[in-house]
Amino acid sequence: MIRENVTLESGSLNSGDSESDLMAIASRYQLLHITANCACRFRLYTSANQRDNDLGRAIGVDPTGNHGLLFEFVTTPSLLSADLTPIVDGFSSTANIPYSVTNLSGVAQAVTVTLNHVKTGA
Repeated sequence: MIRENVTLESGSLNSGDSESDLMAIASRYQLLHITANCACRFRLYTSANQRDNDLGRAIGVDPTGNHGLLFEFVTTPSLLSADLTPIVDGFSSTANIPYSVTNLSGVAQAVTVTLNHVKTGA
């Protein structure tokens, strides 16, 4: 299996603001590493509907019910990248994975997040 990177760059976000969209990864994948350019909250979901229903959940509060949250990571100024152990297994009905990213940097800026992953399916 080949390790690949996928990168998203948001538009300029005020601190505390979020952006949601789709990220082309694969319908099945394993996340190995995350890197961000600033403090942020990054989440992946199995569906856009589940993502949208979870946008108001505060950091540190566990999701409930059939929430569809596959991955959530909060970076800080001193932790902008991390190896993901255990490895995160993700899946969706398509290769376009719904995400949400929130700028936590304290200033308005674009947020860049790079996920290193292995495709385990189409």
